[in-house]
Amino acid sequence: MVQPGDTIWLLGGVYPGRFDGTLTGTSAAPIVVRQYPGERATIDGNLHVHGAHTVYWGFEITQSNPVPNANDALETYGPDCKFINLVVHDAGKQGMSFWEDEGTSELYGSIFYNNGTHENFDHGVYAASEGGEKWIVDNIVFDNLAYGIHVYVGSRHPFLSNVHVRGNTAFNTGAISRDGFQNANLLIGGDVRTEHMSADSNLLYFPGTTGRNLRLGMPRGDNRDILVRGNYVAGGAVTLLMNGWAQAEVADN
Repeated sequence: MVQPGDTIWLLGGVYPGRFDGTLTGTSAAPIVVRQYPGERATIDGNLHVHGAHTVYWGFEITQSNPVPNANDALETYGPDCKFINLVVHDAGKQGMSFWEDEGTSELYGSIFYNNGTHENFDHGVYAASEGGEKWIVDNIVFDNLAYGIHVYVGSRHPFLSNVHVRGNTAFNTGAISRDGFQNANLLIGGDVRTEHMSADSNLLYFPGTTGRNLRLGMPRGDNRDILVRGNYVAGGAVTLLMNGWAQAEVADN
């Protein structure tokens, strides 16, 4: 039986199907699920996480048959989890749905590409937060169908808060879409109260003159406060599309 503080090593090979991550560690002793050194472990299907205090580290998630009714490659509702150095690609829906609303969770150092079959709906990373805190740090996101990194909630949610997007590289969003480069490499904003957000030290790029690189806030949203600092944005039709915020610190971009 797996206990807090244990490490589960994934040996090389392909693991087909849906996997439910119910593992629950503690803040002092998280459980680690990690690819064995020198080997390549691949989930061909879906990882659905709803445990807590668990680290998922260093393996691949893909879908060899990315049909439209497939699950997201990685979907998480688990509080206080970390997702480190994953490679997520060729999913029929989202690369990652980052949903949990409690605790502090982190997506770090991962690669997302070629995900999605539904125009304008399937993103590289889709994140929301209604009470917890999320960090999306040092990832590479490119060639996804809709948005690259999509931090958003609609009006049926009470608010959006405490999502921090730092040090990511996102480019060529929409490259696999029939509509081309129409959406943003990075969106932060919702149709609700949106507060305590940040976009810090990201690199965003489109190769031509179409696409919205960085979009902050929504026209119908109650945009409260955001930090926008140290980002490098190049190419596209619009480098920065920013709706009104009650408080915004925009510096060194």
